Amino acid sequence: MSSSPLVNPVDATSHRVVAARKRPLLVMYYPLGAHITELDISDTYNELRKSGYTKETPLPELDLLIHTSGGDPVAAYRIAQVVRSMTKHLTVLVPMNSYSAGTLLSFAGNSIRLGDYAGLSPIDITIFESQSRTSEGVQLAAIDSFMDFARGARTKMEEALEAMDRTASSSTVDSDLLVQMVKEVGALRVGKYYRERSLTGHYAQILLDAYMFASLPDGKDRRNGVIQHFYSVRQRTSSTWITIFADLGI
Repeated sequence: MSSSPLVNPVDATSHRVVAARKRPLLVMYYPLGAHITELDISDTYNELRKSGYTKETPLPELDLLIHTSGGDPVAAYRIAQVVRSMTKHLTVLVPMNSYSAGTLLSFAGNSIRLGDYAGLSPIDITIFESQSRTSEGVQLAAIDSFMDFARGARTKMEEALEAMDRTASSSTVDSDLLVQMVKEVGALRVGKYYRERSLTGHYAQILLDAYMFASLPDGKDRRNGVIQHFYSVRQRTSSTWITIFADLGI
């Protein structure tokens, strides 16, 4: 530890990492409330170019240290491609957490090194509204879980009605709950979430195929296993949303 209180602890740690690993280090540290955005794309590019690296003269090796709770998956994918365009071999270091879009960005590495209690997360996307006064985002996983809850509520209702020898054909508890959920979240926002999650899965496949598993004979099988593991929220059929939108008169 540095004896000077004026030294930024992130910088001090970064210098120790560089001294130990003997290679350049790019740090993407997002404190609480900060998220990956499109503004970081040009910042990342400029930082690499300022150090003298180009697509024509890429780094032989680079460490990328990530600490983030997530952000824009499109921005994360573009940052990954910027970094890899100037790096032949990338090792991703995650000392604590690299969640959501950060997990997607981590897939650009040839390998990922995790700290003793570090973690990645499902790439289910979290949308952070720029006008929000809080740092909280809306997770698509929460919407999916609510849909599971609505179906479970209908099942319980039908079981209760059957136990009372009453017909369950008129039970609309699931659709009523889903209609209310769409009213609260907004139909266009729900559509945006699902579109971005589809893109996130596609981006994950591109990065894993191009870098982490590129030289492996069973690379596609490994890639599919990784995506299945981290892409844990189930896709919904379009008919589910058509029914909800019809109930709303959309």
